[in-house]
Amino acid sequence: FYYELALYKLGWTYYKQELYEDSLHRFVALLDYKIKTGYDFEHPQDTQDSKRIEDTYGAISLAFSNLGGSDAVIDYFKKYGRRSYEVNVYSNLGDYYLEKRRYSDAATTFKAFVKSNPYHKVAPLFDTRVIDIYKKGGFPQLVIDSNKEFVVNYGLKSDYWKHFDIKAYPEVIGYVKTSLKELANHYHSLFQD
Repeated sequence: FYYELALYKLGWTYYKQELYEDSLHRFVALLDYKIKTGYDFEHPQDTQDSKRIEDTYGAISLAFSNLGGSDAVIDYFKKYGRRSYEVNVYSNLGDYYLEKRRYSDAATTFKAFVKSNPYHKVAPLFDTRVIDIYKKGGFPQLVIDSNKEFVVNYGLKSDYWKHFDIKAYPEVIGYVKTSLKELANHYHSLFQD
């Protein structure tokens, strides 16, 4: 317990001194330690522990934001090794940007994860987040482009389904249909003009 607390406090100490990479090392070490001790990130038992993990992800987002965003995340894990919880790092950073209404940075963060992990089970979910972010930010052309990309990446004959059972992910196929409808409506209105 004290080891975790020490890493957490040391991480914040480095962060406050604007030593962002040093702070990241401590926060990542904390998450690594949690994995080593069998911590279940999906189903935390202790609320205080859960709060500290949530704060750790928040601090990691702040540090990566100061280091250059999703490019810094890619570089960090390339340099120091991939982690099973990377998906949470990208998700938290994307949510951080979205909260700040930095729509382009949020979308770029989610897209960066998908680009590095095109066959990850959450890749389609992150791509739908990108489309929703562009809608929320008022970027109609980027919505169209992202819908096209989504249909190509997750359509029935795409490579993604060589890695997953299509029947296990009906929500992805539902979103493919939604994207196709939006594209059809867009091109129909263009044709009418």
